[in-house]
Amino acid sequence: MVYGRRDHAFYVSTLCFAGRLSQVEVWKSTDDGLSWTPPAKAAVPVSNVAPDGSPNGHLFYDKELLTVDNAPTSPHFGRLYVTFIRFHLESPGGTSDTCPANLAYTDRVPTSNPARASWHHTAVVGANIGGNGTGASADQWATPVVDPAGGLDVAYVSESCNSGIDTGLFFKRSTNGGRTFGGRVRIDKPGQFADNPSPDDLLPHKNPRIGISPSLTVNPVTGSLDYVFQNNENAATSGADISFAQSTDHGRTWSNARTLSVDGVGDPAPQDQFFPWIAADKAGPEGTLQAIWFDNRNDPNDVLIETFQATSTDDGQTWTFQDISSTPWNPNRSFDGAGSFIGDYNGVAASTQVVYPVWTDGRNSTPSHPDTDIFTNVEIPGP
Repeated sequence: MVYGRRDHAFYVSTLCFAGRLSQVEVWKSTDDGLSWTPPAKAAVPVSNVAPDGSPNGHLFYDKELLTVDNAPTSPHFGRLYVTFIRFHLESPGGTSDTCPANLAYTDRVPTSNPARASWHHTAVVGANIGGNGTGASADQWATPVVDPAGGLDVAYVSESCNSGIDTGLFFKRSTNGGRTFGGRVRIDKPGQFADNPSPDDLLPHKNPRIGISPSLTVNPVTGSLDYVFQNNENAATSGADISFAQSTDHGRTWSNARTLSVDGVGDPAPQDQFFPWIAADKAGPEGTLQAIWFDNRNDPNDVLIETFQATSTDDGQTWTFQDISSTPWNPNRSFDGAGSFIGDYNGVAASTQVVYPVWTDGRNSTPSHPDTDIFTNVEIPGP
């Protein structure tokens, strides 16, 4: 979800798929979330449905994420951007030969009928029709932000179209409102990132699929780009960790990756940490960064999940940490008893007045109520 300052509106994006239908939809609220776009009138940034109403079963869209240009001095003030992954299936329901990151953008979503929004499309990464589903045109987890200079920044992961194998973390920037993008920059440095070796994204002792789930934000005070992701470089000694990387030159270069999920003496925390998210606000002279993630450190069996939050008031140089969950929960007992899916993301929204972390939580899961719920721990920052 994002808030557009020009239009005083909230926007949320969702996936819609049923049978061979696949499209991304955007919903709008102009009354602080009390009411939203009526059913069947959502804006549609991209769809596999042809004008005659027939769906193209060779196309499938995934991982829809939003950002908006909220800089009043930007020539694209108010522009809404949606990134997504465009899977090209060799046969309907089959494997994919290419799955590049793509972008849709619009300057206006009419409140009375959002479906009338006019969208423009750009390939963040070019497709490779007839490829083998790996390489530069195989992407996932495209996360967009707009920086204070009006640049559209997109970080993404090179991931096999047909498995959860990730081979690199990359970045591209557009300086003309999403019409074109500059060259690809690699975020991770040699020896500083390793993916979970499981092609099904399974971490030890836990049944759910747990992807790399990266997150990108921009510090509105300093302009730094701040990126968090699951990292298995130290898996043999500390399990999956949360790493943090930063760019202070609009993504042209990136810092060395540092472990964010540390223990009380600064070493990588034991057991697994995963599903990170990061946000920033204007609090303080250097802005404030807020990150959350799932954490198994307090369970020697590496199963029970708690939610941790980290806060930095010096642009990511130092952090304070807290466990913000009131009880641990077992993901192996959630979602129909199989723990096969607990979502792909957590989230955090931050402002100078309030911080809203949100996460999926299965503490109340029972045989008759096997799904996870949404939890939060609202923080009101002190003076």
